[in-house]
Amino acid sequence: MSKSQKFLLMGVLAFALIPMHVWAQAGKQTQTADITSQTMSFNWNTNTFEFTGNAKVIMAGLYDATVTGPKMVVQLTSKGDRVKQLVTHGPVRFELVSKPDANGVRRRVIATAKDRAEYSEITQKIVLRGNAEATIVTLPETPESQRAHFTGDVMEADLGTGLLTVTQARMQVTSPLKEAVEGEGQQSPAEPGANP
Repeated sequence: MSKSQKFLLMGVLAFALIPMHVWAQAGKQTQTADITSQTMSFNWNTNTFEFTGNAKVIMAGLYDATVTGPKMVVQLTSKGDRVKQLVTHGPVRFELVSKPDANGVRRRVIATAKDRAEYSEITQKIVLRGNAEATIVTLPETPESQRAHFTGDVMEADLGTGLLTVTQARMQVTSPLKEAVEGEGQQSPAEPGANP
């Protein structure tokens, strides 16, 4: 696997950094979130929010991201100062635009799951369940943009180790080719089988 393909794999992990990871670092960085749903309930005995009916979170800060699903359950730590676990019931859709990397490259990540998405602050893992898909593309998006598309039944991204595991996996990568030097490695149509 090439260095750029490995970098794209790491990009899949980026969508997991939406607010939960940033909220855990409160005080050092800021992340804003606008959450809408048809109904919202909060159980202060368990520090649990439940958003039902077209739940949508729009975040801005370290990453710009949107998460949508019919239902989201957010459990905070006992102090209520960070997210312990987030479960979004499907179908789930994540859209994330990264900040520029060291080379100034930004990426768009779009990930979906039919059944649910789970994030645990304790294990630092995000799991997409049920026909999970993720597409990563370099920005600005042009026909020459590098892109990778992953599909599988379950995708698990471990933020601590940087490991992405996909069951029933398939990966498709599209990378721009550098223009071939004229005459190098090409055969003339008039001379099939000719050696250069």
